[in-house]
Amino acid sequence: MENNISEIESYSFTLNKEDVERLYNNAKYPLIRNVIIIAIIVLYLAICGLSDGMFLPMLGFLIAFLSIFSVVYIKAFLNLKKGKAESLEKVPQCFYSYKVYENYITVEIFRNGELTRFQQINFSDIKLIRESNEFIELYVQNQTFILKRELLPSYSAIYGFMYANPSKVKQLKCYDKWTMSSLILFLLSFVVFFVGFIVADFMTGDSFGLHKNFWVLFLFTPVPIASIILGFVLKKKGYKYKKNIIAGFILLGLMCLYGSFAFILPDNPDRFEAYGYSSLQTSASQENAFEIAKQLIHSDIN
Repeated sequence: MENNISEIESYSFTLNKEDVERLYNNAKYPLIRNVIIIAIIVLYLAICGLSDGMFLPMLGFLIAFLSIFSVVYIKAFLNLKKGKAESLEKVPQCFYSYKVYENYITVEIFRNGELTRFQQINFSDIKLIRESNEFIELYVQNQTFILKRELLPSYSAIYGFMYANPSKVKQLKCYDKWTMSSLILFLLSFVVFFVGFIVADFMTGDSFGLHKNFWVLFLFTPVPIASIILGFVLKKKGYKYKKNIIAGFILLGLMCLYGSFAFILPDNPDRFEAYGYSSLQTSASQENAFEIAKQLIHSDIN
């Protein structure tokens, strides 16, 4: 069959240990990101349950949730660790040869000079293509085939297939210590904004004058300030940064605004209500902040 159909392009390469490390980091960091997000949500729910007098029911729910969550993610991390160890032992000893034809790709894997595997991949059988800055991963029938992106010219037939089937292509984000720090500070900026109001409400209890305890919001301002600073650091390093700076300035301004109420508004609760800063409006401001967070995350602006 191959004798009758001419080869369009071909690629040969090896993968060293650094390549294997990067491939597994592409799979590991999304798991870490999810753990961070869930941990922050759990922390917020625990604080909400404490402030509303629902700590014990909330604690029971969180324990059940964390038990299931821990089993799923611990298993995922262990499988990833096991796969990485096996790949670090075998992959660097292999030589990969890809040949691209009109309707299919052939993959030959050599080890110690001997052909150990031959696979023909029909383009129609490719279920998913994951694309990162360094690699293109082809998913076919529960198997993964790796290509070094630097080897592919812009006119490659593989790119042509990707452009013709955008629904099968998934762009992998680059995760490292900077992007993870960016995500943590971005989410924490919103969480501490909510937590500040919860702490003020907890300090007030059943008495009047909630606004007099809004000064505690100033205690949480280092978090959005750190997010702003990190945003400028990310900008200098060429990372996405605007969500940290925008969210940081918005939440820092809101914290300072509400925190100042403790010093500028009257002590009389009736007069305080006349200013329109009731607990209902406080809740509304929290909802608005939450909407801002969702929009910034979904837009992922540059």
